Amino acid sequence: MISAKTGEGIDALMERIVSDIPAPIDHKKKNLEALIIDSWFDQYVGVVSLLRIVNGKISVGDKIKIMSTQK
Repeated sequence: MISAKTGEGIDALMERIVSDIPAPIDHKKKNLEALIIDSWFDQYVGVVSLLRIVNGKISVGDKIKIMSTQK
């Protein structure tokens, strides 16, 4: 039995979580992979895209390639 109110079983639960759940993977060291969620045209800045980054990272000045258009 676990109770957040009384604290009963919390230590055992925490030990189980640490032993059973793997540590997160550092995805920043992998090549960039992202999903385009949405894109639109803004009259002041041009095309704006909303991305979900799956692996890697984007930094200021990086060039990216859209695989569907090869541009």
